[in-house]
Amino acid sequence: MAKVIETENDTIVHTFDGACYLNVFPDPTSIVKLQGFKQFTDVISADQLGKLQANLPSEWIIGTKWRLTFTAEVSSKDDVELRFGGGAFAIKIPGIKKGAYKQIFSVEDAVATTKNETRWEYTSKQICDRVVLSQICLQPVLCETFQCPERITKHKGDLAVGSTLHECCEPPRCETFACPEGMVTNPETETGTTESECCMVPLCPQDICNVTGWSPKPGSGLSGSNLTACCQRIPCPLWTCSNSTTMKNKGADFFGQSDEDCCADNFGCTADICKDPALKLKSDWNATYGSTQDLCCEPRLCVDYSCPNVTYFKPKGKEGLVGWSEQECCDAILCDSSPVCDTDDKTYVKKNFTGLLGNSLEQCCDRLSCRDYTCSNSTTLKSKGTDFFGNTDEQCCEQMFCTGNECISKPLTHKLKDGYAKIVGSTLDQCCDQQLCKDFDCGDASLWEPKNSTDENPLIGTTVGQCCKPVLCSAYNCSEGWARNRSARLGNTDEQCCTLSICEDFSCTPATKWIQKPTHISVDGVDQPRIGYRYEDCCTPIFCTYADVCSPGTKLANLDDSSEYQGSTQEECCTRIPCTVWLSFNMCNASNPGLEAVDYPHETDGSTAGECCKLKSCADYRTPLPTKYACDAGKMGWGDAQCCKQLSCADYKCTDSTAMLLAENIGSTDSECCVSEAAYLLMRGTHGMKPRTPEDQ
Repeated sequence: MAKVIETENDTIVHTFDGACYLNVFPDPTSIVKLQGFKQFTDVISADQLGKLQANLPSEWIIGTKWRLTFTAEVSSKDDVELRFGGGAFAIKIPGIKKGAYKQIFSVEDAVATTKNETRWEYTSKQICDRVVLSQICLQPVLCETFQCPERITKHKGDLAVGSTLHECCEPPRCETFACPEGMVTNPETETGTTESECCMVPLCPQDICNVTGWSPKPGSGLSGSNLTACCQRIPCPLWTCSNSTTMKNKGADFFGQSDEDCCADNFGCTADICKDPALKLKSDWNATYGSTQDLCCEPRLCVDYSCPNVTYFKPKGKEGLVGWSEQECCDAILCDSSPVCDTDDKTYVKKNFTGLLGNSLEQCCDRLSCRDYTCSNSTTLKSKGTDFFGNTDEQCCEQMFCTGNECISKPLTHKLKDGYAKIVGSTLDQCCDQQLCKDFDCGDASLWEPKNSTDENPLIGTTVGQCCKPVLCSAYNCSEGWARNRSARLGNTDEQCCTLSICEDFSCTPATKWIQKPTHISVDGVDQPRIGYRYEDCCTPIFCTYADVCSPGTKLANLDDSSEYQGSTQEECCTRIPCTVWLSFNMCNASNPGLEAVDYPHETDGSTAGECCKLKSCADYRTPLPTKYACDAGKMGWGDAQCCKQLSCADYKCTDSTAMLLAENIGSTDSECCVSEAAYLLMRGTHGMKPRTPEDQ
């Protein structure tokens, strides 16, 4: 059985066998920890969210009532706000400055999103400190607490799902109505709340008169439930006494169906011996001894017979006619030819029997009971039980006023007219007005807006899904300082559609000019992300004043007023020193004839000869001692030392085979490398040189 759990904020939870009844939350025993959450973070994991969306039944419809309940263990200093998509099931969990507490929270609300768009979000602007959720229950609202209107409806049961008259109530059935004594439930009527709607007097059972001394009353369709209402007693004159007995002399109102009831012993002709109605006592009966009809009786004549009921029979009138019964002495009066049923009020019809005897209303006619009459629209049977008669609305019916049940068949599109209890009618059109969306309040204009509806084509409905269309964040442009969230979210404000930009998402580029500030700061001891979307919010500038990058100083110079410039590289903080400045005051060949200015001095940085000058090409140099030096045109430089190689006489061969070679000399001619022997001797004496002989060569 369902039961109610009272919580600290006066809410209820439907349970069954100790568990949350109809809970669609996946794994209700799981624990959800809220810690370090940012605004609009999903409360549950993507896997749990997918299971939740898959668990949601077809009853999860925009506008239907559901209940969310959970237990929260709170140690967060700040309030924690949670809600489902579209703003539904919003709950604020109060924070606590010191310590912790545990409490059950519950909220009942209308669904605002479809299954696939359903989210459970953390909506506080502050970063969540620590809240633990458990015993999470998401269930439809049950009819348990819904009060159905008395008399006109019946409650469907505590476990029925719903929160409206249509969902929780149904018209009462006649089978549950207690008919008064002597009446039974009318099998042809299913619903009703009154005796006239649900009850009828039962027809006489066929075997009720199967009792000695009783027979059915004449006529058909008799109503009743006892002998008196359905049967009549049999008079003794209709009983035939056995031999040696005679009818007791007690008149025609003497009833019975046996000798014991109707007869007495007879030892001679007695006044009541003639049992056969067609016989009468002989004139000398009292002088005749006997105990049989043959001895004591003679036939009767019709002239002495009185037809028992002038409404059934009339005398045949033939003198001397023997007989003592209606058949013998009377002509039948047939209802077929009688106009007795043609009354002014037209409430009688002839009984459906051919050859029926009679000439009175009771004998020939059945009275039309109002309980068998079907009232026309907007009228109902008069509340007079079943013992009144008629065959017209005027005789049987009275105006029917709207009861409040007429709109139950279409609760989402119709509502009772104002003052319906005083309106004559019984149909949807007579008692109900269409519920138009123009009269429906879509609620928060930042989340919903009315669907298009005109007087010519009015939109019918009573729910958010029928009358309203969502205001989606996809059409909203976030203000400066706010970042876009999911476009499927409902809303048209920064708070609903956007999140404050945080420095963690901002890039301080280039890194040579900016330094990223810490992305988190401490506020009252709570770690929070730094809010910002600009350089001045999220970055610290780097100025050239603090950068020692203009090196070498012969090529680069600090910018004037470098404290006003941002940067930390040569390109950002330095100015070039082009060679054109140095060359305007200096000449490259002043100290070294092998140097010349670089090819593009205005594009070359420097303020020294080494930076602004270059070596000449040896291809342009001509040695003044061509016999002593061999120059290389591929070298860079100027002069014999840089461009040329000495020619050693050691590599030379004198043309005169007798000449002496001066191997230590530089040259490539006889005059430079060769001497005669005499000259050599002279030189030897002077210089101590040892020339080579031709054999040495």
